[in-house]
Amino acid sequence: SGDPSASGISSSGPSTSDQAALLPFPDLVLSSRLFAITAWNPMAENQTPEANHSANSALSADLQTLSSPAPIAIWNSFGFSKDWREDGFVVVFKEEDQEKGREVMVELGKKYRQGGIFEYKAEQQPCTLTRFTVGVLMKSVDAETSIVRCSKPDMKTANVNLDEHLSTSTKESAHAADNNTAIEKPQAD
Repeated sequence: SGDPSASGISSSGPSTSDQAALLPFPDLVLSSRLFAITAWNPMAENQTPEANHSANSALSADLQTLSSPAPIAIWNSFGFSKDWREDGFVVVFKEEDQEKGREVMVELGKKYRQGGIFEYKAEQQPCTLTRFTVGVLMKSVDAETSIVRCSKPDMKTANVNLDEHLSTSTKESAHAADNNTAIEKPQAD
């Protein structure tokens, strides 16, 4: 699994018309179908940090066993906004495995009681992805938005290493359009 960016960290956020000097996404991101999933706070019900970490560890183990289709990369990731954060994973499938990959990820979302997952598809511009919110247990969450790669926002919740107390913050919206996603270095194979 290759590094998703030169620094190993990639931040993304909603596309705006005033984006200057956009950073292109790495080739692996542009040539694959990505899915973001977490086991944190099932059905938006706050859990203790210990429960969230335990659930994410179980999800990580499940991701490592995927074989039909097998992911080409799995990265630690987290979604965040001003006063909310959930750790999770980005799972990368070959473009031709997108349908089966989506089915597998939705099933894992059901197992870990998630309202939805995110799916990312590259656009013509190397700086833009479309993020689809795929309903899992909450079918009314389907949404679509453009995402651009950007510099890390100046928010405490955007830090890779975050104090545990923020992990139990109330999440105002499971799939708000202003949420961001950070992609950490891929896990070692």
